[in-house]
Amino acid sequence: MNDHTPKKQERSYPILDLHDTFLRRTSLNNTNLENANLSGADFSFADFRGANMKNTNLAGTILIGADLRGVLNLTTKQIAEAVIDEKTILPIEIVKVT
Repeated sequence: MNDHTPKKQERSYPILDLHDTFLRRTSLNNTNLENANLSGADFSFADFRGANMKNTNLAGTILIGADLRGVLNLTTKQIAEAVIDEKTILPIEIVKVT
């Protein structure tokens, strides 16, 4: 018996590619950023409250003054790869390393 059912295409990642963009003071709260590429982007003073950052690429991402309270699936490794300052608000489970 021949199965002519079309195969389900797999989604290629990253879902969202915002690398090297300038998005200061942007509100991305409660956004699903899983597998997104934000590397090298400027998100100074952006609002990420409640966003999902599972496997989000933050290498070189500028998060100066950004609000990351309640961000889901954010790791210390991701924060270590980003640019933060004393005004960056991190989730309570992430310890700011200076």
